[in-house]
Amino acid sequence: MSEASPVVAANLDDVIAESGNIGKPLVGINIEIRDEEGKIVPQGEIGNLYVRGDNVMLGYYHDEEQTKKILHKNWLNTGDRAYINKNDEIVIVGREKDLIVHKGIKIYPQEIEHIILMHPAIMRVAVVGKKEKEIMEEIPVAYIQIRSEYRENTEEIKDEIMQLCKDQLAAYKVPRSIEILESVPLTVTGKIDKKKLK
Repeated sequence: MSEASPVVAANLDDVIAESGNIGKPLVGINIEIRDEEGKIVPQGEIGNLYVRGDNVMLGYYHDEEQTKKILHKNWLNTGDRAYINKNDEIVIVGREKDLIVHKGIKIYPQEIEHIILMHPAIMRVAVVGKKEKEIMEEIPVAYIQIRSEYRENTEEIKDEIMQLCKDQLAAYKVPRSIEILESVPLTVTGKIDKKKLK
């Protein structure tokens, strides 16, 4: 992330790791996983990832208000939800702002996206929370961009993805709908623009 100049951790081991595993912090960088009240959580529990080191920015240029939101006593709140695994590696499960809460249960879109990306036809995917009018709760909705060579079988692909999600995910995490887009919107930095999809 640019606020950390821009590297925090690296996975240097030549092994297969779980999805979202970004490895161990680099030398000179401290990390903490904290809950919503700012208390450090036990190893293995999900919380907000905080980073401290000489690489962390001093603040946003001429934007004291935004700086105060993410910098606390030289600790940077990355906005990532993460945990530390048994090998002391950081595992990112999603972005705090992307979190979907359905009937009090937390759903991390990144987990669903990783499952959908297992399908060879998928070029890009974004899962966002949408308000369901009947129950006024957020539900996961998947937006997909299909590779050009697969575009003749879109309905079949949608069925296959839905089945893949049902096989790999708990029922409450399965997307309620899958929408096919000609192209998933991107920001100027090339990241998927979830704000537009919401």
